[in-house]
Amino acid sequence: APINNHKVTSNGNGNGLGKKILITSGGTQEPIDAVRVLTNLSTGKTGARIAEQMLAQGFDVTYLHATTAKMPEIFCRQIPFTSFADIENKIQQILKTENFDAVIHAAAVSDFTNANPFAEKISSDQDLTIHLKRNPKIVNQLRAWSKNKNCKIIAFKMTANANQESKLAAVSKLFNNADVDFVVQNDISEMSKDQHLFSLYTKTDNNNQLKCIVNLTTKNDLANWFCENLSEIKESSVTIEKNKMDIIQKISPMIGNSPEVKI
Repeated sequence: APINNHKVTSNGNGNGLGKKILITSGGTQEPIDAVRVLTNLSTGKTGARIAEQMLAQGFDVTYLHATTAKMPEIFCRQIPFTSFADIENKIQQILKTENFDAVIHAAAVSDFTNANPFAEKISSDQDLTIHLKRNPKIVNQLRAWSKNKNCKIIAFKMTANANQESKLAAVSKLFNNADVDFVVQNDISEMSKDQHLFSLYTKTDNNNQLKCIVNLTTKNDLANWFCENLSEIKESSVTIEKNKMDIIQKISPMIGNSPEVKI
C-alpha cells in the first residue's frame, strides 16, 4: 500500500531545529479470520505523548502508528499500520528512502503471526486451533535498513511483573541482538493512571556494560528527556551534504565557475 506523505509542520519554537524523528506507536493486529485478530495491550499513548512534545519543540516528526493507537494532538505526518507484515514493509520503505536523525521504536510488534488466517468469519460452534509462527525482530534490522547509518535508535523493552534481575537480563539481550543506542525499559506492573515508570539504559564505551542513565516516572518526563537529549544530535551527513549542494546551486550563477569557492 502507498504511504501517505501528507504532513502539517508544527510551529515549534524549541530546540528541535527540524531534526527528523521517526516514532512508531501502538500494537499490531494479526488476523485470525475476517473479523477477529490477535493483538496486545498497547494503546499508543506513550508514542503520542513523545510526538506531541517533540513537535512542540520543533522536531520534524513522522508518526508510524497502529490504526487503534492514540494520535498526537499536534498535527504531523501520520502513517498507519495494521499487522506485522504491514509495519515491516512500511518502516523499511521509510528508513531506506529518507534520512532520519533518530528512530524511537515504541510500537508493540507481535512476536507471532497466524500462519493460516481464514478469509471469512469462522463459526464459533467448535473449538479452534491456531498455528502461530514466529516473526523476525524488526528492531534488529533498523540500523541496516536506515539510509542514515548514524541515526540514534531507541528501542523499548516491556516486561511483565519482572524482578530487577529479569529486567536487566531482558535489556541486555536486546542490546546484544540489536544495534541500538538506548533501551527504554518499563514493566506492566509499574503502570497506573497517574504514574508510568521508565528506566533508560545505554552501554558504556569501555567495557560494554549496561548503564542506567535515568529513571523517570511519567510519560511527560520521558517525552521531555527525548526533547532535551535528541536536540543535541548532529544532523545526518547526507542532509548536510544536500544543504551544501543547495547553497552551491544558489550561488553558482553569481560567481561563475571559480574553483576558489569552497563550502
